[in-house]
Amino acid sequence: MGIPVIVRSPMRGSVSTRCRVTTFLGVTLLSLSASFAAAGALWLAGPSAGVAAWFAVAYGWIGLGYLKLGAMVFGKNSRGNRAFWAWCVLLPFLLPWRPIRKTVAWLGGEDCFNRVAPGIYVGRMCSLRELPADTALVVDLTAEFLEARGIRKRFAYRCLPTLDRGVPSAPSLACLVQELSSFDGPLYIHCAAGHGRSAMVAAAVLVARGMTRNIEEAIAHMKRSRPRIRLTELQKHTAEQALSGLPRAQFASVA
Repeated sequence: MGIPVIVRSPMRGSVSTRCRVTTFLGVTLLSLSASFAAAGALWLAGPSAGVAAWFAVAYGWIGLGYLKLGAMVFGKNSRGNRAFWAWCVLLPFLLPWRPIRKTVAWLGGEDCFNRVAPGIYVGRMCSLRELPADTALVVDLTAEFLEARGIRKRFAYRCLPTLDRGVPSAPSLACLVQELSSFDGPLYIHCAAGHGRSAMVAAAVLVARGMTRNIEEAIAHMKRSRPRIRLTELQKHTAEQALSGLPRAQFASVA
């Protein structure tokens, strides 16, 4: 069953109802863009100015993603591939983030993943050797990173590109949750750190499967296994929207 990904995935609503963190990130990235542009102007011409301009374009483009355009700024599709144009535009941003992500994970002292319910793992983006041994389906919520090719070749794979601290469209999320709630096999649901986007999807699956009564209860349950899980109000609201039109199994407490 395919996922009708609405790639734009904008942050809907006014600034007052939108996640303030994403707005802050957008403004910060645009400020960095302006700084790089100013540095390029100081050098006036030559390779240094060109590099500064490239950084300015990359960070400015991502800043616009957080303010308005959504996950499409990363050029990642539902198969987990990144468009060539995105590599060209975003390389100054993308290159440092792989070592940064690994360093942050190492310093954080958190498990790569945790079993939050029977057959459901929530975690960060990981390597093939780090995946749970019984994984049957890998669900990727990142827009900024690419899943290892070995994982995509070996396991069933679903990707719904979503900005960090952001949300996909409710219809796209509903379609994904409907598929996952009826999938027969262990799920590995991940984002970059395994705290927000992945937990939003896992919480909706728990409710759809009748393991918890609502999103808040699902979050409380998952935090017992993975304490750093934290959803924004927008993520909670979008999960509830996605569930509104889906059938739910009869409630039975999580084992």
